[in-house]
Amino acid sequence: MLIAVARCSLVASIYKGGVKMPNKPKIYRAIAHLSLAAALLASADAARAAELSEKLCVFSAAEKAPNIVGMQIAGSSISKMSKDEAAKAVIGRYNNLETTVQSIDGRISFVDDKLSEALKYQYASGGPDAVRSMAISKLSASIDGGAGVDLQIKAAGQEIVFSYVCVWDALGRFVTSSRGAIR
Repeated sequence: MLIAVARCSLVASIYKGGVKMPNKPKIYRAIAHLSLAAALLASADAARAAELSEKLCVFSAAEKAPNIVGMQIAGSSISKMSKDEAAKAVIGRYNNLETTVQSIDGRISFVDDKLSEALKYQYASGGPDAVRSMAISKLSASIDGGAGVDLQIKAAGQEIVFSYVCVWDALGRFVTSSRGAIR
């Protein structure tokens, strides 16, 4: 930690010419340096956290893969998705909206009283499509990211690609949904 603070302190002093430092006691300068250090560390941690979440998304998808004797996962690929796209893919995949929302809410909490009421009385709340849009919007606001995962699977001398969509929240909780076999 001291090395990171020292490195950021050096970076802050390099940028000192471009950033006007107040003519105040050293404590204010130290606070400015620590703030810069925290910002640099937070941005690095956020990038690592997103990368780790995407990797964990692959493992979450692999857990959902069919269980076939002699099956091998030959490869995988990840495609980043916007939070809106990912939420729509997870919720839009199922016909029974109420069961789907309850299943996801058990892992990533996003249902409030208004959505709960709308789910019970869908036709009084603008119909199923309006309630589905509301659920997608609420889930999108609750998640931290989403990704599409393709798993290349070999079994019984054949090769097939299964596709999944995965969303996660800031606490590292995942919801993974199958999109089926794509090739």
